[in-house]
Amino acid sequence: MDNIELNKVREYFSAVAEAEAAVGEFYALCHEYWPDEELWPKIAAEEAVHAGAVRKMLELVAKSPDSFAVLKPLSPTPVRLFIEGVKANAAKVRGMVYNKTNAMAVSRDLEQSIIESRYDQLLACADPAYKALAGGLTADSRVHKEKFSARLATLGIAK
Repeated sequence: MDNIELNKVREYFSAVAEAEAAVGEFYALCHEYWPDEELWPKIAAEEAVHAGAVRKMLELVAKSPDSFAVLKPLSPTPVRLFIEGVKANAAKVRGMVYNKTNAMAVSRDLEQSIIESRYDQLLACADPAYKALAGGLTADSRVHKEKFSARLATLGIAK
């Protein structure tokens, strides 16, 4: 990986860490409005861990950039748009535009977004620590989506 690619990876992963934090903040906010839902605070805490994992992945890449190859173009622009969407959804919670089921559906949709679900498809490498972090993030996002989907089903909103 050359310096130009490394800088793009830095930009992208920094934005993704910010996105993970924003998602966690959205879940924490939802829990403030609907404290009876135990799912939000647990997953909010996991999203904070995810932000740290993304930063650790970036450290691994920066430490040994020649060991990594970009699999697809990485642009922070869609990630920044994603973050703006998360913030807009938070504003809808604060403005009471969303009810609990709306917020739960948004939570599920966040977890199935490309930003949240494709960590293992960004960079090629043989680094076991990076692979473990990427695989863990991808698996966690899938579990989060399943938990939100299951909760929506119990609320009679989704199958």
